[in-house]
Amino acid sequence: MIPVKDIKLWPGMKISELLEQFEESGGFGARYLGIASRIFLEMLRDGECFRFLSFVAAPISTGFRGIIAEAIRRKMFHAIITTCGALDHDIARSLGEYYNGDFRLDDAKLRREGYHRLGSVVIPLELYGPTIERFVQECLEEAYSNGVREVGSYEVSRILGERLENENSILHLAARNGIEIFVPGIMDGAVGTQLWLFQQRRRDFKLNLFRDCERLSEIVFRAKRTGAVMIGGGISKHHTLKVV
Repeated sequence: MIPVKDIKLWPGMKISELLEQFEESGGFGARYLGIASRIFLEMLRDGECFRFLSFVAAPISTGFRGIIAEAIRRKMFHAIITTCGALDHDIARSLGEYYNGDFRLDDAKLRREGYHRLGSVVIPLELYGPTIERFVQECLEEAYSNGVREVGSYEVSRILGERLENENSILHLAARNGIEIFVPGIMDGAVGTQLWLFQQRRRDFKLNLFRDCERLSEIVFRAKRTGAVMIGGGISKHHTLKVV
């Protein structure tokens, strides 16, 4: 039996020092956050640990995207597993602006004024629609003209990231740093729809998710050790648990 300890605060305290206390403070989520931070530090210090990051789409529509972008910039992870919505939001926010809103906003009125509502985030219809469509189609057309005929989701992510020249973009930073982004449910989003629409014009172009499985298997079997940080649940968490 380990007693619950009160958290102590002092001037100049580091976040790491606060997190170290969480593990012994008991109490719901704080304790598990403390445990997670300790395990993550062990992963970072282990030069032979292949580190996965998984997350769902919604946080990418918020400022939390910047934290993930910084982690990628610092190469804290070697591969990412996420959902198609994360790609959608990253592209849209790289090409335009999202706005703070409220859960209580009138959706019908917003629609008449040219906006979507995602929770308390307001998104221009043009941005999460025609803008994504034009960008993805241009990327796929360029890849096709260079001889690409079959892709896995991690290859789609790289193709998009190589053209998305934005220093806050998750896709761009991952492509630049050689970090592969896997999207097991890639058809469940705007990017997936554009892949299908592109294939209607270029019938020999194929999306092959078996390529993802082969690449992930290669990574895991070569790794001495693997570890993962998982933010949220859903398909990205399930897929990460399967491979790690």
